[in-house]
Amino acid sequence: MESKIKTLKPGGLFSSDKFRFALVEVEFGSPMKNCLNYGICRVNVLAASSQDRCPCRCLATVRAYEGGLVQFVFDKKSMTASTVEKHFKNGLFRVTDAYVLVSEVVAKIGRESFVVLPGIYSVLEEEGCLKVIF
Repeated sequence: MESKIKTLKPGGLFSSDKFRFALVEVEFGSPMKNCLNYGICRVNVLAASSQDRCPCRCLATVRAYEGGLVQFVFDKKSMTASTVEKHFKNGLFRVTDAYVLVSEVVAKIGRESFVVLPGIYSVLEEEGCLKVIF
């Protein structure tokens, strides 16, 4: 059976005068399964008034890389231990259904569109963050 683990490494952040990123709130789960299961169900630009977080949500930064890759940097402190265990178990992040990144987020990172594809992605943990490159 063919492995679906992706170990892509970005070639580098876009070089420009402005570092392009978006501060977002991510809701875990499958968009096809009413936010149950695994993956990314919703991503919204972080609103200053967004104070009430459920365990299925966390704060993250989204960054665009050259070569068509996008990195999500999830703030581990904004997640419960059970959320980290479920979605980042064994250093892997599973996406069961595709997620189309909303236009407000892709505009902030300098893209026209981006889709997180189903698969199993490696997670890099450093400085209180969990980083995944799609």
